[in-house]
Amino acid sequence: KVQIGAERGRMLPHHAAKAVAVTYHPSAILRAREPEMQGRLLEALQTDLARAKAAVLLSSPVGT
Repeated sequence: KVQIGAERGRMLPHHAAKAVAVTYHPSAILRAREPEMQGRLLEALQTDLARAKAAVLLSSPVGT
């Protein structure tokens, strides 16, 4: 079990993949009641997904 607040933004090893990205579920953004919180969660999700993309690109063989 992972605590999002403590692990968010990290890539963790997983039995079904080399690693998994820890981030907020997109529905958390929709459930946030305040626009400021929605903005912070969206920014966090975008940052985490960009990090995950970079990690995938760095681990992929060149040319694939």
